[in-house]
Amino acid sequence: MQQQILASCKAGNAEVYYLIAVFWNTVTWMWKEQILESRKAGNAIDAIAQQLKLKTHQVLGEWTKIYLVAQFLRTGT
Repeated sequence: MQQQILASCKAGNAEVYYLIAVFWNTVTWMWKEQILESRKAGNAIDAIAQQLKLKTHQVLGEWTKIYLVAQFLRTGT
């Protein structure tokens, strides 16, 4: 899947930009900000989950979405 996304990005495929927008919009805004700031501060996923009263896999899933969007923006444009 990731290789398909990268190939589409290099080809300028509009569907990929839509996919990135969907990923980004599925992250709850409040969680996105708090997770991003906590990771920047060096906090572990487990600690962030406890702070937000979420399960570890929920925080990891949201962090993965944030990371994939950032990776795309760094390499896909």
